[in-house]
Amino acid sequence: MLLDHLYEAEKALRELATAKQLNKDIEYQKKLAERAINNLHEARYECYQIGRAIKDFPYTDCRLVEKVEAASLAIFTEVEKPLIRAVCNEIEGKLRVRCVYRVSESDASYINDLASCLHRVIEDIEKHIGKKVQGTTKCYATEDADPALVEMCKAWDEFTRRNYEQKLYSRGDYEALFAHLGKEEGIFRVGSAAGHATRVNLKERKVKYFDDDREVNKAMKELFEKTGMSCRFTPEGVECKFEKLDPKETAGVLAAATSMDMRMQDPCGSPGYTRHILCNFARERARDLETWFWRRKYNLES
Repeated sequence: MLLDHLYEAEKALRELATAKQLNKDIEYQKKLAERAINNLHEARYECYQIGRAIKDFPYTDCRLVEKVEAASLAIFTEVEKPLIRAVCNEIEGKLRVRCVYRVSESDASYINDLASCLHRVIEDIEKHIGKKVQGTTKCYATEDADPALVEMCKAWDEFTRRNYEQKLYSRGDYEALFAHLGKEEGIFRVGSAAGHATRVNLKERKVKYFDDDREVNKAMKELFEKTGMSCRFTPEGVECKFEKLDPKETAGVLAAATSMDMRMQDPCGSPGYTRHILCNFARERARDLETWFWRRKYNLES
């Protein structure tokens, strides 16, 4: 997750600064630098992915993460003080905050400043995507997020965790899951493909599912309709309207979307399914299998 990777990178940089100050083993220092770089690399990719889904997301922050990553790469071989100074000055200028507290010209002091400036970027990103919902791993909510969306996300987070443990998802799809909850709308990233997301808008009473897989869209339309929604196909995927939203049922449908294309291609080979039941069905009935799976898994009435 974006914020998890950023916080881990900040932690690694601060530990590296301490290691420099104490003249720790050079191999240990390289491992800390590598940890920071790897987390910043993942964060940079996720930042742009999340930015595409959230309205008014500051892409400037993503570019600043890139700059910190570049400065960290320089640390891996030799501390490039002019580069760190330039990155920190740019962050201070663009975010209009102070993050440089250099107390000396030592390597440790420069790395500490880089960590402090990264923290300022993290704070700015949090303003737009919110903070992690307690008890979840994938949900982030603003202070004014609607309680119904928070309830839905908690259920979705639990459903997706169980499904991943039962090997119903690919690792890449599960790691890409993310939800941003606001006052009227929740945005759920439901897979690793670009744009594979769902918007739940309480004010408009609409759910918009974005996918370009025709068979998956057919199955998702059927699943949403089983919760009482009225749905139609759109060029982007599926759009549904609802009178009253059931948070848990809707969360179940969103959880079913992840890696559905993989399960449809080979339903009998999916390790998390009960094979002797599924293999009695023909592959062309994969959409029916998805419906069966979802209703059995969440104990809903037929």
